[in-house]
Amino acid sequence: MRTHTIILLGILFFPIWMNAQSNKIQQLKDEVLGTSGKVYIEKMLNLADGYLSENSPDLSLKVTKVSIQKAEESNNNNLLALGLSLEGKALIQKGDFSKAKKRLEKSQKLLSKLDQRPLQFENAYTLLQVAQLRNKNKDITSAENQIAILKDKLTLSPRDIQDLKNKGIYEVIFPKAIAMETVKEKNNELSKELENLEETKVELTEKSEALVDRQVQLKNIVQQKQGEILKMTEAQAKVDLLLEKQKRMVDSLDFEREIDSLVLAISDKELKQAESNLQEQEAITALQQSQRNFSIALALIGLLIAGGMFLRYIGIKNHAKVLEAKNKIIKEEKERSEELLLNILPRAIAKELKEEGQAKAKHYEKVTVLFADFKNFSEISKLMTPEVLINELDYCFKNFDFITSNLHLEKIKTIGDCYMCAGGLPSPNDDHPERVIQAALEMQSFLDELKREKIEKGVPYFEARIGIHTGPIIAGVVGLKKFAYDIWGDTVNVASRMETGSEPGRVNISGSTYELVKNKFEVEYRGKVPAKNMGEVDMYFVEG
Repeated sequence: MRTHTIILLGILFFPIWMNAQSNKIQQLKDEVLGTSGKVYIEKMLNLADGYLSENSPDLSLKVTKVSIQKAEESNNNNLLALGLSLEGKALIQKGDFSKAKKRLEKSQKLLSKLDQRPLQFENAYTLLQVAQLRNKNKDITSAENQIAILKDKLTLSPRDIQDLKNKGIYEVIFPKAIAMETVKEKNNELSKELENLEETKVELTEKSEALVDRQVQLKNIVQQKQGEILKMTEAQAKVDLLLEKQKRMVDSLDFEREIDSLVLAISDKELKQAESNLQEQEAITALQQSQRNFSIALALIGLLIAGGMFLRYIGIKNHAKVLEAKNKIIKEEKERSEELLLNILPRAIAKELKEEGQAKAKHYEKVTVLFADFKNFSEISKLMTPEVLINELDYCFKNFDFITSNLHLEKIKTIGDCYMCAGGLPSPNDDHPERVIQAALEMQSFLDELKREKIEKGVPYFEARIGIHTGPIIAGVVGLKKFAYDIWGDTVNVASRMETGSEPGRVNISGSTYELVKNKFEVEYRGKVPAKNMGEVDMYFVEG
């Protein structure tokens, strides 16, 4: 314990800093004091990591060396592997890439026997960064293969995934998983929006039905009121007719004689009766006027209610049309996303990505690879405008795509004027060598016909060399944003050498491919032909 404290004090207070240190570093130093054993080593490694965050690689290396020594003494391989990894990162900050690579490889060797999955991925990613900084293609390929193997071999727990995300590594190593999470989230959002729209549609339908019921009720009420008004109108007509009759009777008599007779004949009792009849008639007239006003008001109310219900019905109908249009747009966008994914990746790989969240790299024992490259492309391109050149390349590669698609081959990629495809993957089959050779012959036939047309017009034309080889490969999905399905292995290199060793207008195959198709095509043995970095190899021209 005393020795630990002395060593720690020597590291922490040498040299004496002129600037104030961060609260984080000070807190980490305080946590180390008073600890021992495994806890002491862990706290020291945390402090070393803190120095790395502060861009102080020298201090980090001092603390890490002590931690590594103590981990070796206590025979703790987990902490030793972590210490070597931190030491490698500190050496990278100092620019000593060679030593950094050795420390990281030593850490990986220890981790191969331990359950430290996030650190294995972190080390592999750091080795890839070192290789890229050193511009070592061989090391880059090795690191990429190591990452692919780890992805295929190791299963990450949710906690492991979160650790890698916190360090910004998961997005780089598993870009497809991140892309698929984004796609799933978008699909979930669209599904929720569609559910909300459906619920809104149901609510509007229910409200529309309720309004229709209310409209029927109001119609019945209006009809009932109209019947009552009709009855009132008939009674009024009878009263008017009686009054008109009385008026005519009065007009037909001689006014003076009637007055005289009335003066003589009418008694007090009859006079009172006449006055009562007159008041009765005035009351009936007032009632009729009131009924007429009520009928007009009721009719206006009915019109207003009917107009409001009609406008509401039109609004609901228009909203239903908007919902239907939105549902159609959502469905079309979903189908477009599906088509785009299938245009980038093979159907089986796309399905695995959607269901699993990632696509594992796979080893294929026997795949036939084709390379096609145009002769003197650089010289011919100088004779064309950029627009014409791109159009010509696009026309050729579209026809190549059509040929490979018809023969159920997988287009891998185009690199400049080079076209690459393969047979026997992602779904293995037995006749892929014949179908790849058939595709090559159809490509040359297409170019020959195009050549004759170009010669007649007096314009430049393309001639292609095609090479084919059959053997084992590794296939998988790579990339962060513009991801792609790609293949690796010596088979790819040999197929490229077959193309380089071919001649314009010819299809050149390797000995391994020849053994699989020798009874199905006519070939011309070329003998052993020198190939770059491969010595002399057997080559054959396929007769078209």
